[in-house]
Amino acid sequence: MAKKTETDGKRKKRLWIILLPVLGVFAALFVAAFWIAALLFGGEPQLPVEPLRPEDFKLISKLTARFSNEFLNGKPEESELVLTPGEIASLIRVSDNGALLRMFGGGSGGKTKNYDARFENGRFEILSPVRTGLTWLRGGVIMVDMSVRPEKDGDELTLDISRIKAGSIALPGFLVDRMRRQSLEEARNLEEYRLFDRCVKSLRIDEENNLRIVYRPAELLKLMPPKVQQFQQMMRRGR
Repeated sequence: MAKKTETDGKRKKRLWIILLPVLGVFAALFVAAFWIAALLFGGEPQLPVEPLRPEDFKLISKLTARFSNEFLNGKPEESELVLTPGEIASLIRVSDNGALLRMFGGGSGGKTKNYDARFENGRFEILSPVRTGLTWLRGGVIMVDMSVRPEKDGDELTLDISRIKAGSIALPGFLVDRMRRQSLEEARNLEEYRLFDRCVKSLRIDEENNLRIVYRPAELLKLMPPKVQQFQQMMRRGR
């Protein structure tokens, strides 16, 4: 009986010798997974919306008058719009406040937002939430932070992405390149992109960080809400 007890004890000892490293590996993997999840996932931010400024209303009036004149006259065939960094910041505030939506009867903006967009040094700095559905992981939201410089020449659209961070993790260059190629391939299959492609002939940022857009007014009108298109058609028939 003593020998049997001694044998069982040795077996248990050997079992623990085998199990301890395995349990250690699982514990390490669990800690690593928890650490990565903490770096990736986070709460969705609620950032304050910056109020509109007087220059924002001036820019809206300027662009409305410009586009209305082009739509009514049906010309020119192509037109170039040059936006300064200050005007781009103004358009971002207008978008955040939902000012254009209210003008076209499409709703309004809120007092907070869960994203951020800035134009600095010729690049768009964008922070945007991506919902994964894994709500048990701190809500399942990954905040993606990226720096993008777009350019379009004819049919060729390029996105110069210098940085992408998922949560607190910076993605390696090869993965950024793969995501850029994939996003462009997927975008070209969308009807919205085809409308954009027909509307915008070229887009670039010059040496003074101005955004220069060559667009086709007739195609731009097709991107406007139906109410705007109907109003412009009525105005042209009444002339």
